[in-house]
Amino acid sequence: MQGSGARIEALFPTYSQGAYLDSDIIHQSGGATMQPREFGTKRTCKSENRVQSKDESQAARIELKTRKAISICYLCGEPLRNPRDDDHVPPKQFYARSLRRKYKTTNLLTLPTHRACNNAWKLDEEYFVQSLVPFVRGSEAGDALWRHTFDKLHKGQGVALVMQVKQEFMREVGGVILPANVIAKRFDADRLHDVLWKIIRGLHFSDTQEVWPERWTLAVTITLPGQQPPDAFLAITNESLLKTRGPYPGVFAYSDHVFPDVNNLHFWAMLLWNRIIVTAAFHDPHCECEHCTFIGPVFPEPLSGTRML
Repeated sequence: MQGSGARIEALFPTYSQGAYLDSDIIHQSGGATMQPREFGTKRTCKSENRVQSKDESQAARIELKTRKAISICYLCGEPLRNPRDDDHVPPKQFYARSLRRKYKTTNLLTLPTHRACNNAWKLDEEYFVQSLVPFVRGSEAGDALWRHTFDKLHKGQGVALVMQVKQEFMREVGGVILPANVIAKRFDADRLHDVLWKIIRGLHFSDTQEVWPERWTLAVTITLPGQQPPDAFLAITNESLLKTRGPYPGVFAYSDHVFPDVNNLHFWAMLLWNRIIVTAAFHDPHCECEHCTFIGPVFPEPLSGTRML
């Protein structure tokens, strides 16, 4: 589902852990090294891509058994019918091909969907990943994705999308020329918001087989390497309310927590490629508060630290 075209812009230093333009390709600056970050409970593994434990393997078998019983498409909520497809949650392209081969990533979460429903998200998922690629270097998963992107470019694949992302970097905003050490990056707010919500819907459906609505309002933040995470994230992690989940946390780790006393407020946090923290807070889809009942969540809120154009 294509976004409606709303755009956002974020400012960040080019010589810290930002990105800058040089010739015809996007580079990341050679600033101070950022150590991989964790959230929630400490991981027992020492590597980013650990071997599954016995308990995890058993959980995977249980999940597969449960998956076979799924009879509805989580994307549209309608009964499954042919032609069908397997949708990766998160998108398979999060995992660079070299990492999938190296670590034999056989436990990627997939959910059965209608092929048409799955294909409708292809372009938005590609944009989601490519819009964040300039910021992922510095971890094994991020470096692998970076190399994979440029390997495809050298083969003439994905050129149009990379050029689109390149155009989202700006030295001038609203007629104001930015300082030499600062650059602006625009994001398509709708597309980021909708793909993030799709991932959350898939993870929730995998746990509960409950279909959440296709449209819902999330308050989203994206913390790039070298930036301070939002206060809400720090407060929740300090209270140890988040428990890290995900079979390959070096690529994609997530956690969620519900606050029953605040209209069952949901708070989700994700760590992408051990480099980027994404958070999403939203009212429960069954919320009966005045806003959800009479206004309804329709449009995504601006990302924290950004402004709508």
